[in-house]
Amino acid sequence: MGAMASVAAQQAISAENTAAAMAMAKIKADEARKMALINSFLTGVEEVAKINKKGNQIAADAI
Repeated sequence: MGAMASVAAQQAISAENTAAAMAMAKIKADEARKMALINSFLTGVEEVAKINKKGNQIAADAI
C-alpha cells in the first residue's frame, strides 16, 4: 500500500510540475507580447517626434 501511495504522490507532483511549467511558459509568452507592444509604441513615439520636428522646422522656415 505504501508503494502505491508513493507512486500516486509522484504522479501528483509530476502533474503539478507540468502545470507550473505551462504557467511559466504562458507568463513568458505574455511578457514577450508586452515587450513587442512596448517596442512598437516606442517606435511610434519616435516617428511622431520626427514628424513634429519636421513640422516645427517647416513652421520656423516660413516665419
